[in-house]
Amino acid sequence: MGDIYQTFGKNLRTFRRQAGLTQEKLAEISGVGAKFISDLERKKKKASLETVSRLSAALDVSLDILLSSQKVLPNPPEDKYFSYFSRRIKNLSPQKRKKIFRILEDILNLSQVKKLSGKFSSERAEFFKKTE
Repeated sequence: MGDIYQTFGKNLRTFRRQAGLTQEKLAEISGVGAKFISDLERKKKKASLETVSRLSAALDVSLDILLSSQKVLPNPPEDKYFSYFSRRIKNLSPQKRKKIFRILEDILNLSQVKKLSGKFSSERAEFFKKTE
């Protein structure tokens, strides 16, 4: 089975990096000290169950996965971006979150308009080819 603390430290580092978080940012989100996170990742310290649980929640990774010695496949790149931005947005004030969501909605609407205008442009081009 191996040393569970070593496995935990390795997985902690892997999932933190996969989430695009620094040790300092993970410390801020989880309430666990950045130095302690560094020590855990380097297998210099042992975490309590409460600390493991807090880090698990902050990383949005289940306890069984975080403690598992089986190789876990990383999320596809898209999932990495969604997780990264989701975490960043969660940490904003409600007012800032609302602004971000409005901007995202505008971007999505704009991309839909461009898609439609591109469709109409190709339809016009086909129409003019037929009339020549």
